[in-house]
Amino acid sequence: MTTQSARVAAVIAAVAATGNLLLAVAHTGADVPLLSRLGPTGGAVPPAVIAFSVGTVVFGAIAVGLWRGSSVARWAGLAICAISVASGVAQFRGVVSGFSILLAVVMAALLIRPVRTRQADAAPG
Repeated sequence: MTTQSARVAAVIAAVAATGNLLLAVAHTGADVPLLSRLGPTGGAVPPAVIAFSVGTVVFGAIAVGLWRGSSVARWAGLAICAISVASGVAQFRGVVSGFSILLAVVMAALLIRPVRTRQADAAPG
């Protein structure tokens, strides 16, 4: 994994954190333009609010860790991507779920690449 792919993965994680935050708000039952169309009709869904809030914190922490080049963030990101794909498939709700699955797959593809070091890049041939 290069520094550039880690940075792109960090941006994807930040987008996922923002999406989780918006979905947490959408599931509170608050009447927010556009967001109210994403959440359920008929009131708040506390388990979804909690789950999306946790997703916001986790993806946010992974974004910061990846941006700083943490190897722990790489492995945590891969684990969270796997959980996100599994959750998105199991709880599929249309376009929003499809987009979250796509983000997780792209992020995982960036994170699963072998780590490249300067020493390996400088080795002859």
